Amino acid sequence: MKKISRGMLGACVAVVLTFAGTTNAEAALIVDGNLTLNTDPSVIYQQTESAPCVIGGENCLNGTFPYTVQGPGGNGEEDKVYSPVYTTSQITSVTGGSTFIIALDYNQTVDPQNLYVFSAIYCTAANVCTSQTFDITTSLQTNNNGVGFSDFLLTGFLIPVNTATVQFYADWFNNDGADRYFLVGVNTPPTVVPEPASLSLFGLGLLGVARRVVRRKA
Repeated sequence: MKKISRGMLGACVAVVLTFAGTTNAEAALIVDGNLTLNTDPSVIYQQTESAPCVIGGENCLNGTFPYTVQGPGGNGEEDKVYSPVYTTSQITSVTGGSTFIIALDYNQTVDPQNLYVFSAIYCTAANVCTSQTFDITTSLQTNNNGVGFSDFLLTGFLIPVNTATVQFYADWFNNDGADRYFLVGVNTPPTVVPEPASLSLFGLGLLGVARRVVRRKA
């Protein structure tokens, strides 16, 4: 009777255990007023011309959409940066409506960066202004270190009725390279990270293949 080698069976089992045991960490949600910072999102966005920076590096892919160039970064200093002042229609033409997400793309070394403040400032034509502000100091370790991919998401932004202009403000500690804050519409399809259930099913499938191989070799 010809048996499957221990090495082959071990490899199949190892792959199964790897996928079956892989789980996404629970999303870390930090709530400040009506804004929520997700430090471990299950989805990511890529900064493209349809999701332009409001504050970012020179290599933001913005097309003609204006933004504030944050600079090369990497100086280990606190950055306090305002975006341009946008008309409401400039924002909604990108987001598709009055609600939107701010995606944060941090580039860093092994040292985490600190987000101190992020604000959306809404003003009427009469210059009466309100804001939505996240100002819980948070130490952030990147999830997708690299150009253009979101590491964290700020959700809950809603442009009030009668808003004429919108401006953004960010205050954070930058330790490596230009960072980006970019707009994402709430209906923009994200790049979905595989869910644990899907990975487990894939692992069970591999286990079934391993069993079939054993039976055929028996």
